Amino acid sequence: MENPQGSPAVSSWSPARTCPFLLEAGDVDVWRAGLDEGGGNEADWAILSEEEQARARRYLHARRRHQFVLGRAMARRALGRYLNLSPESLTVGIGEQGKPFLENGPIENPYRFNLSHSGERVVLAVARGVEVGVDVEKVRPKQEYLSLARRFFSEREVAALEALEEPWRFRAFFCCWARKESFLKARATGLSESLSLFSVSLDPREPARLLELKIEGDRPSQYWITDLPMEEDFHVALTTTPPPRQVRYYDWEWEPEPDVPEKRG
Repeated sequence: MENPQGSPAVSSWSPARTCPFLLEAGDVDVWRAGLDEGGGNEADWAILSEEEQARARRYLHARRRHQFVLGRAMARRALGRYLNLSPESLTVGIGEQGKPFLENGPIENPYRFNLSHSGERVVLAVARGVEVGVDVEKVRPKQEYLSLARRFFSEREVAALEALEEPWRFRAFFCCWARKESFLKARATGLSESLSLFSVSLDPREPARLLELKIEGDRPSQYWITDLPMEEDFHVALTTTPPPRQVRYYDWEWEPEPDVPEKRG
């Protein structure tokens, strides 16, 4: 099954200053940022809700806590720009499957968003009138990746993976995982639904496609999936339902950390 609209030809990401922060029904904007490029100051923490701050404190590892705070602050700042609201005034709810959703904004063609982070990268997708899922995976050495694939992937995907030669087999595992995770996040089910109930193309050299779907009531034509351009050691996938009208890509610019006046005397 081919993608309803094909994969958008994107060779680079546009600067943040070129974004109009205006979405029509069916539009999707995707933002990427480096976790080591900035952010993480007191201003980012201050715009989070009490629930988000409490959740951040529960992370035992500082790196994971840093990822969570920057991702949520990034989402709040971006959504605030789209809705012309202050970031701290946004109300973010949690769906039954744990996917965050925005309670502010218009009822007709509501805004949706999805976050993903891996390694030093965070990716945010903001959509209007469509459900959206995004997933970024940093390629890391995983000696057990074939056993993980046999446990979680469909039989069709496992066969395709085993037919590849290295190093493409190793990279295809992460490519497949990103594509599948983005699909489940667009459905707002996450890993609570079996990864073996659908199959995607997994060769990084080939376009992302939804090859088969064994979920009752769903049709392949309801979904659109594509890879996003990223550094060589990352795989990023985006899925929407229904297919989008257009997709735009932007580089995020972190808010500069405020200067701290020097103490005198």
